[in-house]
Amino acid sequence: MSSGTLTYRGAVVVSNTGGAQSDRWTLTITVPLLATVQGVEGPRPSQSGTAWSFSGSAVPAGGSTRVVFDVLLDVGSLLGATQPLSCRVAGEDCAGL
Repeated sequence: MSSGTLTYRGAVVVSNTGGAQSDRWTLTITVPLLATVQGVEGPRPSQSGTAWSFSGSAVPAGGSTRVVFDVLLDVGSLLGATQPLSCRVAGEDCAGL
């Protein structure tokens, strides 16, 4: 971590509690202005402004997959929010944010 930045790690578990394999899924997190996402374990993200999207392949019935990422915040952004501002999978809000 360099001076001038703060880093934290986030993780989201995408679970399929249904009885059939799910289709592809997309996780979208919105981070504060001047924050970046790095160090991703899972699908490579795409960025549009402060929104970062991760798309993954089907999840088997009763299965899950995990996305882990580091968020780097510019110290100047600490005057505002430091955690993701939102988190959605397949259009639904994430639990536990």
